[in-house]
Amino acid sequence: RFPESEQASGVVNTMGQTAAARMEFDRAIANFEKAAGLGNEQAPAMLVAAGRLREQLRDRGGAKSAYRDAMKAADGAGQAEALRWLVDLIERTESPAEVVRQLEPLASTGDPEVLSRLGLALIRVGRHDDAEGYLLEVADSAGGASPGAQARANYGMAEVMLNVLENYEPYPELDAIEEAISLVDVVTQSYLTAARQPDRVYSQ
Repeated sequence: RFPESEQASGVVNTMGQTAAARMEFDRAIANFEKAAGLGNEQAPAMLVAAGRLREQLRDRGGAKSAYRDAMKAADGAGQAEALRWLVDLIERTESPAEVVRQLEPLASTGDPEVLSRLGLALIRVGRHDDAEGYLLEVADSAGGASPGAQARANYGMAEVMLNVLENYEPYPELDAIEEAISLVDVVTQSYLTAARQPDRVYSQ
């Protein structure tokens, strides 16, 4: 009744949380999106909350839109948070070719979550050389990447090196045999590096 009130956004957000707790998900989504539209520094978080509910309801297109809107409404850490939810959804639900198509435009952000997932998708579509550049960027930013992104990058680099090994054609000299043995060692160490990361998927 009082949309001009300074408290309107907070009240509608609370209504959204209450609806979510009562499993009235459509109402919760509507309230989160309405609260975000009323203008508030919490708008990106509200849009992410709406996106997560849409995801759980299998409305993947709506979830992606909510995350993209959250990215536009945010900056800094808020934007990175929305971006992580978006790229995680894309990676989990799309084919490798579609992941590449959707994530390549986001590579300019330099976010390790984007680059590590894009790198793995590029490997899966056979673009190992392109993948290597993105994965190295993540691997070299140890302090700025999450353990999950680091694990993906190290695993991806192992896959890149394995591809090199599988296509290696040694010439019949002793030096070539030593080179092949060294390459096997590099591949092994790359997989071990990924396995040592605290990530429940890529460590295994």
